[in-house]
Amino acid sequence: MSRNIADQQTRRLARRVLQILEKEDGRSFARKKAEAVKILAESIRGIENQKKQQMTDCPPLKNGAAFFWRQGDLLYADPRILLRRIGECDRGGFLAVRREYTVMPFLLRERAYTDMIWNDQRSAAALMCSVLDQRTKAYIGYCGIKNTAEEMWEITIELLKAYTGQGIGYLAVSKLLDAVALRCGVTRFRVRIDSDNYASQGLFEKLGAAPNGVSRLMVYDEQAVRACEEENLQCMDERLLAVAKKFGVTPRTLLSHVLEYRLDWQAPRHRLPCID
Repeated sequence: MSRNIADQQTRRLARRVLQILEKEDGRSFARKKAEAVKILAESIRGIENQKKQQMTDCPPLKNGAAFFWRQGDLLYADPRILLRRIGECDRGGFLAVRREYTVMPFLLRERAYTDMIWNDQRSAAALMCSVLDQRTKAYIGYCGIKNTAEEMWEITIELLKAYTGQGIGYLAVSKLLDAVALRCGVTRFRVRIDSDNYASQGLFEKLGAAPNGVSRLMVYDEQAVRACEEENLQCMDERLLAVAKKFGVTPRTLLSHVLEYRLDWQAPRHRLPCID
């Protein structure tokens, strides 16, 4: 289901690019590929410009990521997992995780796109951690804070599908939040989840997150929002209706928006100084 408008826009871009590559118009594949890459580059520039504007609109929180990492790269280790600062050596593992969830896998063959999403993980404002299998030291996912320059820090997590449903997500996020509370004094967070991602909803509700409305991942015109909802009306089911009731919104709204959760984390007993 492409009920999320960001996914729908991504799928439209994918169809446009594939149509260029597959069209029998007498042009060489090299020329068609050049046109497709140009379209992708323009899309990437648009996303980057949006992010720059968001950074301009949000007051920085005293360089929270830099403050956090001054206190050590290792966050947590036990016989199952190891949680540490993301490093350049993790790029391949990170892209493998993204391949399992992307709606446009062919984009991951384009260096410009992979550079963009990898640089997001490594940006100065991001606070991202790698989750490793302690036994094999293999990269199995990531979790962290998307942007410490935002007014409320947003949590993100993604694991290889083979490692989901085993309590690893709960453990990784809880230890991440313990570290953020200890190192930075930040205990209030936001989480955005697709309305049909019931596993993630269950994870964060177990962590104590509470419904806090809905939002759009990016700014889209109302015509695009209505088109997304119309295209996915057939996807409405009892589970989605229950989610709409829980969040106090009309069911149709969930076809173009993501869920907003607020998570107030109880800091561990021993704290380090807050960011000043």
